[in-house]
Amino acid sequence: MAAPPEATQPVAADAGPARAWFWAGFVFVAGALAALEIRDPYYFCQDDSLVLELPETLLACRAVWQGVAPEYDPYIFLGSPLLSVGGGLLYPPLYAAYAVARHVLRDEFATFDVFAVGHLLAGYCLSWLLARRLGASGPAAALFGATFAVCGPLVVMGRCWHAFNAMAVFIPGLALLADAVRRGPVGFGWAAATGLALGLFYHAGFPQLFLLGTGLFVLSVAATVALGAVPWQRAAWLAPALAFGAAMAVPMVVQQARLSREMLPVEGGGEGIGGNLVSMLLPYPLVEGRLPNGWANGNNHHGGHFYHFGVVAVLLFLAAVVRLVGDVRRGGLRAVDPVTLVLALLTLVSALLALGPIGGLWLLTGLLPRGFGNNPFRMLPWLVFNAALLGCLEIDRVADRLANQVDESELTRPGGHERFTRLVRTAAAVLGAVF
Repeated sequence: MAAPPEATQPVAADAGPARAWFWAGFVFVAGALAALEIRDPYYFCQDDSLVLELPETLLACRAVWQGVAPEYDPYIFLGSPLLSVGGGLLYPPLYAAYAVARHVLRDEFATFDVFAVGHLLAGYCLSWLLARRLGASGPAAALFGATFAVCGPLVVMGRCWHAFNAMAVFIPGLALLADAVRRGPVGFGWAAATGLALGLFYHAGFPQLFLLGTGLFVLSVAATVALGAVPWQRAAWLAPALAFGAAMAVPMVVQQARLSREMLPVEGGGEGIGGNLVSMLLPYPLVEGRLPNGWANGNNHHGGHFYHFGVVAVLLFLAAVVRLVGDVRRGGLRAVDPVTLVLALLTLVSALLALGPIGGLWLLTGLLPRGFGNNPFRMLPWLVFNAALLGCLEIDRVADRLANQVDESELTRPGGHERFTRLVRTAAAVLGAVF
């Protein structure tokens, strides 16, 4: 269905100022990551990443540099397969991170930090591009990109499991591919790019994340078709894309299944985010949340950082929800543009999954192989991504509404309306960076 004129996305700002905002956001994210490393060296190499993943990763990378296939891992049990298990060792960016750490930084132990910083900065760039393609102004796009790239779930889970940093790239990357279907005709090139992205996502090293991300990607495309925004003939290119992605993943899936046949069954478990919802709304020290599953040390009162992604981003998201409900009540679903509806759907699904069993949807993971239904809090990055995008797209609408409500005498000078909206957008972006 076509969106009515009043529901279309706002017109983006000029390319020049938008580029300046892009670099401002990029510098902010880079500075935040640098501050983490200065305050806590090897920030992205802790917990499982340090004691489990780094030894075998360095073993594999050193072997590749020597021209040897790394197949024996002496660090797991009394010895176990290495390359044939996957675990991210077939993901090319891992070797690029090792090359930078070894040959540029002269410090192999910085491999995971290079890996994380590279993915988070790339995630900012992809998120900014997605927001711009959806019509966001430069300040709104920069705020969204920075909000997602340094949100609590990414930087906390990314320090514990190095493969989780890949989500910073694949979540906005798949969203861009889904948006390409909405924007116009696609063909073999799109199917090949999508299949490659899905295949690489699997080989990044965490099958549960691949299943969750692929499921939401397919849901987003299906939702645009159901809303009439995309003809089904165009969306049919999703079939060869999924087949290509499966062709890249299946060889490793078969091998992993064969190697795990005799393992003891692992039941799903772990907590959702239900006990820490207030931590998503308010930051520490206003709220002292806790990490899921009681995973904490003496600083467990800081656990609320894991759920938070910014006061301004949350308020903008709530404003978007209020506007969406009002538009639906006044004119039904046809009063809302398909992009907003799809984002709202993805946010709702992500939230219900992140809640765990009490949300209902997580119970469906019982249909998956055992081990795929554990730790529902891992859905948080998708929840933050979709909620923050909804909120940051609201900046331009809020700016326009405020400009229309200001005394007309204040905006009679040429360009007065534009200057006022630019001021509101800038204020929102700056406040979002601070809070």
